[in-house]
Amino acid sequence: MRRLRLTVVAALVVLAVPGQARAALTTVRAYDLSSASARTLSSVAPQGGFELVGVHWRGPGSVDVRVSAGGGSFGPWLHIDADAAPDARDGEASSSGWRLGDPVWVGHATRLEVRRRGKVTGVRAFTVRSRISRVPLRATAAAGAPPIVSRVAWQADEKLRKGTPEIAPALRLAVVHHTAGSNTYTREQAPAVVRGIMAYHVQANGWNDIGYNALVDRFGNLYEGRAGGLARAIVGAQAEGINSQTTGIASIGDNREYKARPKERKAIAKYLAWKFSLAGIPAEGRTWLTSAGGSTQRTPAGKRVRVPRIFGHIETNFTACPGEALNRQIPAIRRDVARRLGSAPPPTPPQPGRR
Repeated sequence: MRRLRLTVVAALVVLAVPGQARAALTTVRAYDLSSASARTLSSVAPQGGFELVGVHWRGPGSVDVRVSAGGGSFGPWLHIDADAAPDARDGEASSSGWRLGDPVWVGHATRLEVRRRGKVTGVRAFTVRSRISRVPLRATAAAGAPPIVSRVAWQADEKLRKGTPEIAPALRLAVVHHTAGSNTYTREQAPAVVRGIMAYHVQANGWNDIGYNALVDRFGNLYEGRAGGLARAIVGAQAEGINSQTTGIASIGDNREYKARPKERKAIAKYLAWKFSLAGIPAEGRTWLTSAGGSTQRTPAGKRVRVPRIFGHIETNFTACPGEALNRQIPAIRRDVARRLGSAPPPTPPQPGRR
């Protein structure tokens, strides 16, 4: 197998992110990077440190990151996967030619290094300062829904949000994701992870809001994702090419090697059972969807593909998401959703949601 060329890249210029937030809880910084000697391990060291990182790059290659804290040694290299994305037809979709990497929660760090694999012609790194909130979580529920931590409770910065939420004609399928990054975050840190992802999605990627419709932490807490109303079929930016046909829920953490915990898996099933009951669709079996195309889509625009009604992101996009371990759990999640639908009360009509 051809050996991939690894090149460490170092920061040259600190850029201002358009619409950069100086809110109390999140701050985003951007760095244009250029190639350096493979032996030169220069690093980005934002004042005050950071908790989440993301990378954009040009070219068919890929990138890795590693961080250190408090002047200590660097940790292991972490591979950056391609992020979710809006549908190509949406106004929030990027046409800049940059590949958008998943945001990775690293805990508190003070230095960042990025290296490239293969042909990468440009690299831009983003660090996100996402401070821990001391406000207790309050889980609320829409009619018939499982307890969900609202955007107000996890302290979403609504000033960042752009545009008006788009509502799809109907929900037909569900996509399961993982966010990548740390699996050791604390219960207190979890809302900061969600806020950091939102800041990266809006300020770095240029999207209108956080991409996922819902998220779940390793303790089994569900979080409201994209705004517009929990009971509505809100179009997210979580699966390029099929956003208008699906709802997306993301496991907060890296599930390439580690399975979702029982409480987390149960929460995913509860959320999807509620959404499917509102839509009046079954959990098992397969159905057809029509691709809208896109740079991360496996199918060209207009092509029809037959997929399970609940499936992993990897099924339709060029990505490793939701991680091999979680992907193996999806059949069990699907059966759990079907069981819950079989014993569920009649669907509750969708209620008007907050915009």
